[in-house]
Amino acid sequence: MDFKIADQYLANNKAAKIITAFNVYAHADDLKGMTQAIKSILAHDGLFVFEVSYLLDVVQKMLIGTIFHEHLSYHSVISMDRFLNSLELELIHTAKADEQGGSLIGYVQHKNGPFHQSNSVINFINREKQIGLDSLEPFENLQANLDAMKNKINEFFKNIKHQDKTISAYGAARSGTTLLSFFDIGSMVDFIVDDNKEKHFKYSPGSGIPVLPVSSIYDKNPDYLVILAWMHAEAIISKNIPFLEQGGKFIKINPEFEIIDIDSIKN
Repeated sequence: MDFKIADQYLANNKAAKIITAFNVYAHADDLKGMTQAIKSILAHDGLFVFEVSYLLDVVQKMLIGTIFHEHLSYHSVISMDRFLNSLELELIHTAKADEQGGSLIGYVQHKNGPFHQSNSVINFINREKQIGLDSLEPFENLQANLDAMKNKINEFFKNIKHQDKTISAYGAARSGTTLLSFFDIGSMVDFIVDDNKEKHFKYSPGSGIPVLPVSSIYDKNPDYLVILAWMHAEAIISKNIPFLEQGGKFIKINPEFEIIDIDSIKN
């Protein structure tokens, strides 16, 4: 969305009563320009509704899997409220959702619009300030915790390799490149499987790991499968119970490090 598109819209339509932007704000390289264009086509009594990955969840849950090249910004209510105010817009309601490991939904109107601001906005801001999200401390803690997890994961992977066990991965996901790179485990992964045929027989960025069909799990019988498509972990595990039944194990590395075998599924 930019002013050219906004002008084209207004040339043929009335101002919009509802505008939505779900999981797009993080991808915008001109957030101010896009929001100003949205404002220009929003009716005086209209609502703009956005959904973004919530910065507080990213920090508290160590959601490094949400950090990759397409995401240019990360959002808190403190920052969004300040940003929208600078453009003569008003954040009037906020809510949480489960998408992306934790998402923020915001409802926005023109300054002096018809809707009253709910208590949710100030409640979110107060909680963020109480936790210190307007300071460097939570981010320094995030770095320290991720470094500790990286050391733990590296030690585990090296032990597996010393035992001559094989490690592969599931999900040639966009976030997978971040996980492989940050945890420095790409060199220990033999291949990646993915459900998407368009990705088969290609290679992962950076690590150069071949991407194969899911059937390769049962053709090659790796001892461990690292779940890179972390948001789909439960579905991946449930679809591949035979892998666990034949002695294989899944490794989850985001948002927590966890080993899943057939006994843990039964329990």
